[in-house]
Amino acid sequence: MKLKIDLSASSVRDAIRQLEKYQDSIAYKNEIFIKRLSEIGIEVIEQQIGVAEGDSDKSHSTTLKLHSFGDHAQGVLSVMGNDILFIEFGAGIHYNPKNPEHAEEFGYGVGTYPGQTHALDPGGWWYVDSTGSPQHSYGTRATAPMLNASRTIIMEIRRIAREVYGND
Repeated sequence: MKLKIDLSASSVRDAIRQLEKYQDSIAYKNEIFIKRLSEIGIEVIEQQIGVAEGDSDKSHSTTLKLHSFGDHAQGVLSVMGNDILFIEFGAGIHYNPKNPEHAEEFGYGVGTYPGQTHALDPGGWWYVDSTGSPQHSYGTRATAPMLNASRTIIMEIRRIAREVYGND
């Protein structure tokens, strides 16, 4: 934003009005900025869960909570699902010969599920599903929907900022 001001009372009052109008627009633009970045994250999450390989349950809910605090905004993006951690960090060595880069940071990865005994078996394992039928599993490939969403959001920050804030 550029202001031209003369050293007169009316010019100063006009500059104050322009600054107040600009200040009001910043809060609105901050909300738009956060929402746009979050929507990009949601797209990545949905795409990554959609291509997850393995037999993990892909049903999930992705939520976005937007909060405004005066002149700034915050977005909280979360994913809930029974097997979302398997999709994020992987399950079974068949699909995940090594842990994804972010698994150990959070204490997850192949072989860390409590009570697991076959994660490191390249031939997979058998389990009984909810209907009582035996099922063979190789686990799930780590597709890291949240990590990839975070990375994409970070890469898009400048582009979205230019679109939302323009030349302010």
